[in-house]
Amino acid sequence: MKITGDRGQVQIEDEGNIARFYGELCSNGFYADAGSILWLKKKGEATEEDRLNLIHKVIRHQQNDSFKILFSDDEGRLLFEEELGLKIQAGWPKLGYYVLMAAVLVGLWLPILLMEILDLADPLFRITFELPSVVLTGLILIFGFGIGRFRITAEGNRITVRPAAGRKYSFSVSEITKIVRRTDAADIWDVRKITIDTESKRVSVNSFMAGIEELDAYLIKHVGSEKIITKGFGK
Repeated sequence: MKITGDRGQVQIEDEGNIARFYGELCSNGFYADAGSILWLKKKGEATEEDRLNLIHKVIRHQQNDSFKILFSDDEGRLLFEEELGLKIQAGWPKLGYYVLMAAVLVGLWLPILLMEILDLADPLFRITFELPSVVLTGLILIFGFGIGRFRITAEGNRITVRPAAGRKYSFSVSEITKIVRRTDAADIWDVRKITIDTESKRVSVNSFMAGIEELDAYLIKHVGSEKIITKGFGK
């Protein structure tokens, strides 16, 4: 199989057949319109089965490639999504999380260290000052562990949540009863917070977390519009 293309099209040669799909080149792959196929060369009559078989072969051919061709139908749904093994994750960015934790702990303990080094206070005052700091440090570490642990992963038609505390759980997109998108009042695509409700669970993602835009696009693509409520932030 040979695959070539440019920013607006991709051409696939396979077993003597040549087909072209139109779409858009993005940073993480080429998004092709599965219905835009144009057979440039075809052995025998072209059928719908031939089109789907070619798309399936392309997906299997590129399974280990970092750059992929993604085929979507007329409604924007990806074809053979489970076989693609695409994962969308949202959660606190690790670097930002570690920087925040370090800044809080340094700010808490630096005055205490300076008092110890410079001997600026009597022992009773230092003990009185240090004891709350030890308690606060423990609480901050527990809270920080929960923040760093939280992760929501969307793959295929299932969403898996690893909460800040407790066991990991998952649910199908068909189990979602409501989604509330909080966006910038002037731009409905500038999402600030997403709340997902099922019959028994609720999970939220905010704009401080990495991957919220990708999760928003996934939900819009997989969940019916009648279940999605968009509100301007503050409303």
